[in-house]
Amino acid sequence: IDDIPRRPKQFKEQVAQNLVLKHFFRAHTGSLLSVQYVPDLKVIVTSGVDGFVRCFSETGFMIGTFGQANKWDTEVEASWANSTLGAFLPKDGRSQPSSK
Repeated sequence: IDDIPRRPKQFKEQVAQNLVLKHFFRAHTGSLLSVQYVPDLKVIVTSGVDGFVRCFSETGFMIGTFGQANKWDTEVEASWANSTLGAFLPKDGRSQPSSK
């Protein structure tokens, strides 16, 4: 995750040539407001216009939502919501994590 729009055009073109989609997943029911990768924990934290802040594994499995009643820990997979948002979003094929 990088602030590519602020980089020089030459850099953007070089990055675009080297990008490889490894995983994709749906994180929120509406638009994203923020996405942050936390390399020390190997997680992705997202916030959306739906009002939720969520934590995901690198491959798109939902670990938990900040403020939820059930406690979770990024290092204890058994505590994860252990799902994608497939349980919460319409079934359109984009809700499940995938690898390319």
